[in-house]
Amino acid sequence: MVTSFIDTLGNLASSNILYDSNYYYKTDIFDKVYKLNNSQFIYGIEKEKWDSSHTYYSSYLIKFDENFDTIFTKTYFTDTMYSASQQSLEDDYGNYIICGYKWVNNKSWDFLLYSTDSLGNLLWYKNYGGTENEQGYLLKKAFNSGYLIGGLSNSFGNNSPYDNGDWYLVKTDSMGNLQWQRHYGNPSYNDGTMFDMYLTNDSCYLLAGAYTIEKSGSDDIKKSRLVKIDQSGNIIWSNLYGYKGRDNYIKKVFQKNNGDIMILNWIDSMECYCGYVNCMVHCLTRDGQVKWRRKYFFVDDSCSYYSYPYTMKPTRDGGYIFAGIGANVNLTPGQYTWVVKSDSLGFDNVYDFPDTTLGITILTDSVCFNDSAIVFFHLTGKSAPYSLLLDNGNGHDSIFYPYTYETYATDSLYIYPQDSLINQQVIATLTDPFGNIITDTFYVYIRGCGTSINEITEKDSIRIYPNPANDNLTISITSPEARQANGKLRIMDVSILDITGKQVTSKKYKEQSKKYIVNVEDLPAGLYFVKIKTNNGEIIRKFVKR
Repeated sequence: MVTSFIDTLGNLASSNILYDSNYYYKTDIFDKVYKLNNSQFIYGIEKEKWDSSHTYYSSYLIKFDENFDTIFTKTYFTDTMYSASQQSLEDDYGNYIICGYKWVNNKSWDFLLYSTDSLGNLLWYKNYGGTENEQGYLLKKAFNSGYLIGGLSNSFGNNSPYDNGDWYLVKTDSMGNLQWQRHYGNPSYNDGTMFDMYLTNDSCYLLAGAYTIEKSGSDDIKKSRLVKIDQSGNIIWSNLYGYKGRDNYIKKVFQKNNGDIMILNWIDSMECYCGYVNCMVHCLTRDGQVKWRRKYFFVDDSCSYYSYPYTMKPTRDGGYIFAGIGANVNLTPGQYTWVVKSDSLGFDNVYDFPDTTLGITILTDSVCFNDSAIVFFHLTGKSAPYSLLLDNGNGHDSIFYPYTYETYATDSLYIYPQDSLINQQVIATLTDPFGNIITDTFYVYIRGCGTSINEITEKDSIRIYPNPANDNLTISITSPEARQANGKLRIMDVSILDITGKQVTSKKYKEQSKKYIVNVEDLPAGLYFVKIKTNNGEIIRKFVKR
């Protein structure tokens, strides 16, 4: 095991190696070094030992001085085949509290919580769990005294135990006595473990990890998940981030003094999957809306590299530092320690981001006087929220980036005609959080149409479903008046447009029907527009592809 110190410029200052030829030290992927009140450190770990017939794992605790020289090492629970120490902390009396998991009753693992004095002497321990395996990785002091232990449980769900992975959360008093327990996840799939917990500014908790949405062969297909709970474990809100993929997790979460939430992600995407994971940082509002996101690469974004971040901290200058593993499968050695320092907006002087821009797409170039036109706006910049206002008074405040990984925000507004047979001028004004203002002008031609079946059709008679859609999008004519008037309403052409207004698919229909099916299975997840051309005009609807 190696501990390294770097200076403020990222240069390696010193390293210490802890080594014992008789053991293998197994470090998990969680942030486990805890700084004590006297500037010393403790570190929980898993120690592996072999004999002629078995491999044994014991809970192991290391205490370091401020230079990371070893003060003591202690081994616990050697009377069982498997135990492991994970995160630790110091209580109000100078004793140490450590979580982990332990093999019990020769059948399964349970959550483990134990306490030692400052010399490492065992004071007490407790186990928690259901009928199957539970593994505790995370430990926090609770707001109302006691402790929170977070990790993984296989005791809940609808499938076999090892396909039932839920986040598992246990609340205890200061002596480790159980007060309540909760589990969170998809009951039909294995969501994996909870990867981080954080105590929020408003005395609640944030839980971070992944949520499995489907299976692809033997692979669990996930999205990153962030959950806010109250002090009793009840969910306040829960959000999923990113496209679906095999290795999508939130690895680290914390909240800034201004209420913004920072999350550090592993990401891959089924849309561009090539076997490797990259790093992304999100800045969120206190309610989980996306203000900005930045993607980071160990070298570049090709499939020869991967970038595994493990931990992230705020720095004194208002920026952030995060660390993990970077690798190049074509080099020897192929794996390196990877450290990134960024400013307060996530910029690392390697990859930059454009200033605020405004793009406008008019999905139909003319509209009847008695109708309305929808206009799509494409927003980019260094941070949300944005404010968009039209000179007719229509507009939106607090426009954020989507939960998926697009680097742009979107909005749509309706234009209402003021006169007929004119090119109506509309002025759009975009304001970003830094006070930068962009204006742009566009025109919509207003036709002199009267009231007709077109009004009935656009407002009342065409339905699209399901929305969101996975495989097929159904377009149906629901109004009997529309089907009967003027020799029946007919759908002639259906086009799917992406959020920039670009056509991605189109289909013509010659036969009349009450329902029309459009296959959207191959479309990437995201927001789309469906443009429906009928014998009486055009209709535009929005839908989401999952």
